[in-house]
Amino acid sequence: MQSKEIDKGPVYFAQLDGFRFLAVLAVMECHWLGVIAPLDGFIGVNLFFVISGFLITRILLISKEKYGPEFLRPIRTFYWRRTLRIFPIYYLVILLLVIVSAPYARHDIYWLLTYTYNIKLAIVNAYVHTNGIWLYPHFWSLCVEEQFYLFLPALIFLFNITNIKKMIYVLILSGVLSRVCFAFVNPTCQLTLFTDCLDAFGFGALIGYSMLYEKEWLSKLMSKNYVFLIFSVLYTVFVIVAKLHDFKYNAIFCVLDKLLFSICAFWIVGKAALTSYTGLFKSFIENKAVVYLGKISYGIYLYHFFVGRLLSYDSLFYLYKKLDPPVFGDYLWRGLLKYCPSMYGNWLYGFCCYFVITIIVASLSWHLIELPISKLKEKYSSK
Repeated sequence: MQSKEIDKGPVYFAQLDGFRFLAVLAVMECHWLGVIAPLDGFIGVNLFFVISGFLITRILLISKEKYGPEFLRPIRTFYWRRTLRIFPIYYLVILLLVIVSAPYARHDIYWLLTYTYNIKLAIVNAYVHTNGIWLYPHFWSLCVEEQFYLFLPALIFLFNITNIKKMIYVLILSGVLSRVCFAFVNPTCQLTLFTDCLDAFGFGALIGYSMLYEKEWLSKLMSKNYVFLIFSVLYTVFVIVAKLHDFKYNAIFCVLDKLLFSICAFWIVGKAALTSYTGLFKSFIENKAVVYLGKISYGIYLYHFFVGRLLSYDSLFYLYKKLDPPVFGDYLWRGLLKYCPSMYGNWLYGFCCYFVITIIVASLSWHLIELPISKLKEKYSSK
């Protein structure tokens, strides 16, 4: 059967980098200010999943059209590029955690090395019982992303183009059903398994498919702002009611929370993919600084939790008491303890300190490690 005509569209989506920054900002707010200004960090994570679903599906479909039945070469190229983008700083962080004997790092080493830490969390249901001593609970979403990268290429090259849209709808339904099964068995389950996130990836994949084969349909759908408004209101009311009645880990909440926001994210990412945002908001998400922060959002996400943990007053005071006499002198340590960014003393000052330090670390990582390695991606692709 003939495939539909393909419309590749733009190569780079600047507005998506703006939303990457907003996504990681939501995660940082949740991890740093969770007690003070409680927002659901899954908002940022789900937005990342939808963006990934869109971009990866689009890349794979273009490769499928280009190489046809010769699927080994595009899959090999895809995995090589993903490896160079994701692995270096991830494994560097794990190495550092092991070297400094971070809590549980050696104990969880095999889960971390194999990108299966999300499975470990699901098995022991430990995400909500970390007691502030683990340094890497946010790694679960990185594992889910990697499992998606392993899973999707096989599906894209296995199905005919004409059947891929049906497959995407099955992915969306599977994500919802997976959460239904796990949530009703254990309502406090954190739903960190790959299958629990399939609807978010599926909505992103639907954008990727539609951008290439049904762009007119996508444009018409994205123009219906009232639909997005309806789902946004539904999601907001749902979350408020859930928090007021304290049923955050109720089975119904676990199922609907991600689904409703994934639908909202479908509109958010779809409009960004079509470069549909205008006015002041367009100026914001296409601002050079915001776009840059979106580009380095992977590093920001990877490092931010460590900054918040290691620079807290409790952590610095522990080191101060342990290092007797303190390394570099007592005067310096007293200065650090005096001005360290305590969230409970002044949360705005603390958040700004954490934010600036995280950006510095992520920028150094981007320019010294990630960007030089990314040049190998382009070199490999040009062969």
